Amino acid sequence: MAKKDTPTVELGDFIVQRERYRGFINTYILDAKAKLDKSAKDKVTLTIEPVYSFDEILQDINEIMVLHKLSTFKDEVICGIVLCIISLLHDVKLSNKKEQLGQLVFSIQNDQIILLGVIRGKNKIDVHFPIIAAKNIFCQIANQTNEPILFSDGVKIKNVHNKLIVNFN
Repeated sequence: MAKKDTPTVELGDFIVQRERYRGFINTYILDAKAKLDKSAKDKVTLTIEPVYSFDEILQDINEIMVLHKLSTFKDEVICGIVLCIISLLHDVKLSNKKEQLGQLVFSIQNDQIILLGVIRGKNKIDVHFPIIAAKNIFCQIANQTNEPILFSDGVKIKNVHNKLIVNFN
């Protein structure tokens, strides 16, 4: 069994409970919203890191594998797991006390696939910040600026010859 308050448990609970989830990731999102609102008021630049880094997720999953005397996963497999988590959490509505704050969106850059939180700030501007991310080993995009491409309608993930492929055409 996984330890409480770990990336695996928190992400698993979030996937299962979706909009009803009120754990650590929800607290992170509410804190990010408060920081965004404060930064708009104070006119300061703000950097928000993902709630869990890829390495934290990789380490947590592999610790569980070792605990059960199983082989650890390579980075490519963990990328696939994170991709699946991102696709499962795509379009989850973010709320606080019945007030909708925003939603989670699947996004792609040249180098990574990201689950972005999209929240409307007090200044009525949508702000994007990362929740989790994986290396983009699944598709190539022709985006020269490496700005994230957001997919509000989602994407298709296919298994082609035992390799995951992201198709967004």
